[in-house]
Amino acid sequence: MESSRGDGEKSPKKTFISTGFQTWANELVSLGKNFYWIVLTIGILILWGYYFSIHYYPVGISVDEVFLFLGVSFGFGALYLFGVAYSYIACMWLFRAFVSFSHNKKLKDNYKNFYQGWFIGKVFILISILLSCLLGAILLSLNGNNSVSIGLFVVQGCFLNHYFVHDVKELARDFSRKYLLLLISLPLLALPVSGVFIDSTFSLLGIRKENVSVYVDAKYNSVLDAQRIAFSKTSSPNNVYIEKCVVHSTGVGTKSYLEFWTKDNVSKKIALPTKDLIFVDG
Repeated sequence: MESSRGDGEKSPKKTFISTGFQTWANELVSLGKNFYWIVLTIGILILWGYYFSIHYYPVGISVDEVFLFLGVSFGFGALYLFGVAYSYIACMWLFRAFVSFSHNKKLKDNYKNFYQGWFIGKVFILISILLSCLLGAILLSLNGNNSVSIGLFVVQGCFLNHYFVHDVKELARDFSRKYLLLLISLPLLALPVSGVFIDSTFSLLGIRKENVSVYVDAKYNSVLDAQRIAFSKTSSPNNVYIEKCVVHSTGVGTKSYLEFWTKDNVSKKIALPTKDLIFVDG
């Protein structure tokens, strides 16, 4: 009888813990099966957003450069997922602290639902959107009057409002739909991240160069003159030396994209074969 009573007392707690761990296990297994594809997809979307934002498009990428881009994409995707994971963990601890100090009986009674799958999904989606909003706010603070950034921030706010007002229990129950919502928020991360992390990474990899001098093959002298470039240049029989100009270059593929300011204070981009360019650190 004592054994039966003891089992009866431990059963609800054991069942609750088992259910919680089973939910976590199922989600981790589901995530693990698709982890590499998810991370790579996230990274590719971030890179796509980066190149779209600066209007640079790699042309004629070689096989080794494809692997370079995939590796960089994987790194960016992993960084994003880790950011979401840490935000999710922080949210869990904040929620626990709030419940422990709260005198709301209903909230305490419903605390056990914290580990249920639908709540995990709801928090996961919410945090991913909150992270997007945070990065959007950083972008706005760095770039002031960027109308595109403001538009993206408004869209993020609409998404956030939707998930605050409406119950996403049924939506979050399907794990694949959570992936879809996560991916939807990714393009919103491309611009905020590009000005801080991607630019620095690309500079270290030599994919992006800025404020450098460049030797351009002399056969492009007429092309440069036609662009009314607003800096001094010294020509020689073999090349045109452009000193201390602002140059952005993908440095990937058969072409590089150079950006110059014209005498009319207009930004112009020129695509030139990478083999005809020699960059000098400025």
